Amino acid sequence: MKRVTSITLTFIAILSFVGVFNVNAQQPCNPPQPTGEAGLSPDWTKLNCIYKNTSYSEVIEIENLSDVDGNNIDSLRLDSISVIAPSDTLDDIADYSGPPDGITYETSNGTPVNTWGPGETGCVSLSGTTNELSGNYQLGIWVTIWIEGLGEFSGEANELAEQFGANADFSYYLKVRDQGDPCDSVYTGIRETSSSQGGNLTSSVSPNPFSQSSQVTVYTEDPAEYELTLHNMLGEEVRDRSLDLRHGENKFELERGELSSGIYLMNLTSQEADQTISKRVVIGSN
Repeated sequence: MKRVTSITLTFIAILSFVGVFNVNAQQPCNPPQPTGEAGLSPDWTKLNCIYKNTSYSEVIEIENLSDVDGNNIDSLRLDSISVIAPSDTLDDIADYSGPPDGITYETSNGTPVNTWGPGETGCVSLSGTTNELSGNYQLGIWVTIWIEGLGEFSGEANELAEQFGANADFSYYLKVRDQGDPCDSVYTGIRETSSSQGGNLTSSVSPNPFSQSSQVTVYTEDPAEYELTLHNMLGEEVRDRSLDLRHGENKFELERGELSSGIYLMNLTSQEADQTISKRVVIGSN
């Protein structure tokens, strides 16, 4: 009995930590009519954007599987919506893992945990306000599923669907944008990253955001020729130049030129491609 109580309290603590309890919850959402196609809807690209410091409200609809790999589904329980684990399994289109801070959810029963039968539908009501960085936030949808003849399985919904060969996609994202940015802008994996083999490589951009030009400072222990590229939010390359970097600190100007205001990804890669670093660059209005 003590062990069960301990597990329950631990689970509640985890849910509280990831911010899924919404004490100011709005009226629960209404499950949709079944369509026969398991998964989440609407398509995440059709969701309203979460604009920073602006109240947000949206509904995600869920349709449960009826069977997997020839075995009937008994039920599926939504345990939590939190981060992807491990974080390095994020999809390419995602910038960050988990819901942005300040955005909470509840299901149609008024709580963050709910259970649905085979082919049954449900819904999740999202609400709140955030000031997190702009980008796509991939949701880790953690469930427990009971399959007749096979037993109980817990994990991320999409991984379980793939494990059992189910024809359903449970990958899902929330879009956070700056005020004034178009909601249909697409962020294609513009996470800031850094990796090196056989040497250290660091960089900074200041000021950032900037309107006309900014100074890029790069430190490397491996003097070599590097390629600098700049990509827009659609993944299109808009700038390309070669740089000869010496050992230690290197500084150069990044000019706005013909570029429009927006968010870009600056990549700096060594000629041997064994060192690379990515930085988010924001160009403001003139």
